[in-house]
Amino acid sequence: MSNTVGYFFKNVEDHFSNLEIIGPPGQKTLTIRDLLSETVNKNSKDKNPKEDLSIGLVKAILNKYNYPMELVYATVSRMRAEIHGDDKTAQYAINHRRMAIIKAYLIRNTNYTKEKITVALNREWDNTAYLLGRLFATYEKIQEDNRDNINIKSNYFASASVTPASIFPNVVKSGELYLQKLSGGLKVTREKLLGEIISMLPADYLPKNLSFEEQNVFILGYYHQRQDFFTKKDEVN
Repeated sequence: MSNTVGYFFKNVEDHFSNLEIIGPPGQKTLTIRDLLSETVNKNSKDKNPKEDLSIGLVKAILNKYNYPMELVYATVSRMRAEIHGDDKTAQYAINHRRMAIIKAYLIRNTNYTKEKITVALNREWDNTAYLLGRLFATYEKIQEDNRDNINIKSNYFASASVTPASIFPNVVKSGELYLQKLSGGLKVTREKLLGEIISMLPADYLPKNLSFEEQNVFILGYYHQRQDFFTKKDEVN
């Protein structure tokens, strides 16, 4: 029978494997409560997730069903809302718990494989949405290198992940201006990374729209690149 203890245990193991993603040191295993908490507004009076969502998630984990789309929609919605909040809220809007949900969704609910949807940065993946997320993260880092207080993420991130063609020209123009203000090894490092990313993109690399699935790949690419900046030791960051 399929509903044996061993069957459920194997499915739970697969779920935890799907969730595995680079993040802060010492991060704990994410519980169902942890995942569901990322779907609710922390400032609302009712911080409890919907009961049917809780049940749907448990069923998906135990039976290896697709994760409930409401889990992903609500997570991305909260993320985008908080990006446009105050500086402290925006800083933690894209966190490893939400990214674990997105990674698990892409592996379980779509045609992407774990060879593509990796735990940390996948430098070999030439997916346009993933590369655009990495490109956005790099231009954001260049702005931070200049210690500029204008937040490119709060201004452009949500739109860039949905309609790249209308937003990225502004991101690139602004980013290149900040790049020219850098000097020495830091400037060379940033130019090299930009070159690597852009060289993998197709000539017409700015699609008018990204599907919801592609939007999540964009967000994953952004997160992976940001984490790589935090963890990389052999380059100037």
